[in-house]
Amino acid sequence: MAGNKTMIESTQENQILQNNLFFNSHRSCENLTDTSDYFGTGTTIFLGTMLFITIIGAVFGNSMVILVIVKNRTMREMTYMFLLSLAIADLMIGALMAPLAFYNLLKECWNLPRFMCTLNLIINTTLLVTSIHTLMWIAVYKWLCVKQVFRHPRRWVGNLMIVLAWAWGLLLAILTNLFNRAVYKPKTMQCGPTYPVNSYMLHAVNQLINLFLPIIVMIVAYIKIYIAIRKSGEFQRQHAITSEGHQQRSEARAVAKTLFIVLLCFLLCWLPYFCYSNIGAFIPDKGDIPSYLNAVAYAFGYMNSACNPIIYAWRFPEFRQGYRDILCKKPQYTFAIGPLGRPVVTTRKKQVRSVSACTTISNSSNIGNTRTAGSNGSVGNDKMKEQRQSKEVELHHIDNERDSVFLHGDETKEFLQGHKAT
Repeated sequence: MAGNKTMIESTQENQILQNNLFFNSHRSCENLTDTSDYFGTGTTIFLGTMLFITIIGAVFGNSMVILVIVKNRTMREMTYMFLLSLAIADLMIGALMAPLAFYNLLKECWNLPRFMCTLNLIINTTLLVTSIHTLMWIAVYKWLCVKQVFRHPRRWVGNLMIVLAWAWGLLLAILTNLFNRAVYKPKTMQCGPTYPVNSYMLHAVNQLINLFLPIIVMIVAYIKIYIAIRKSGEFQRQHAITSEGHQQRSEARAVAKTLFIVLLCFLLCWLPYFCYSNIGAFIPDKGDIPSYLNAVAYAFGYMNSACNPIIYAWRFPEFRQGYRDILCKKPQYTFAIGPLGRPVVTTRKKQVRSVSACTTISNSSNIGNTRTAGSNGSVGNDKMKEQRQSKEVELHHIDNERDSVFLHGDETKEFLQGHKAT
């Protein structure tokens, strides 16, 4: 009786070992023997549609974010640089990873060169780790900015944080490839490392450093930011601080809330992947992993790359205005007379809210009378001459500091004709 039980257990272990060897082997289309449809028609259509929408949204949306930040000189705050780094990672996911996952969802095997499987593993790991560590460093930097009221963090501190996030992601990807090998496994959409069979130490360390530690740091940082802002509000109410102080506190609170929303969206989208990675590591028989779990995990994870540009447009008016300027190509210009009598145009009339918790940026100044393109208002010639002479020096400095351009061609003629008419 005991011998039969031992024989059954040995047979089960051998079957599990064979299954694990199959699921840890590279599934190439050239020598494919198993033609099973793992995902099924319904799952393929649903996840394929999701990936297609994600690709369009991630590439288009993050390209817009990058253009808005690069073109707008007022967006030189360090938090914008963090968002730029995050947008670059999301753009690479939408342009490189999601299309490949969509293709593999349809093929269910790997028919690309073998080295691209390794490259796929390195890029995928780098972008995922970089994204979560960038979010962690954003929280740390905002906490330092709120904490050091009179001495803000130097710019090189923020730049170093961005470099550390990318360097750590790339280093971890290289180490994963060195100590393991990249294979395209059944029931997956991406090349990944082979599952650990006997040792789970590497998986535990990876989860601790790249998931639990960043989440703990971010939660602690945002709690401290919330407490600091709340104490600042109580102090302002007790000492009757001016409305400018209240405005800065309100802006800092709005920015912290926006970044927390970005973090929450990231965690919700990548939660299926974190569940899948733990299931894949701790289930003894890899053949028992549900066939849809990998596809669902990556499809929802990649969807996060398309969500961030929508959050920015929802929460930041400067991004909304930047999107309009790029898409419509007819921004609402505000004109003024610059040095040497040349017309100067700025693309915003309203104050731009900075995403810095420490300062408020404004790219418009009180420079006297201005007129919007297409308006029918007029100002007396004598009055305009007096204002031009008194403001000439001030305009010279303002013209060098803000985001302005000179009009050319037909726009200049229309402006000058309207100016002479007045």
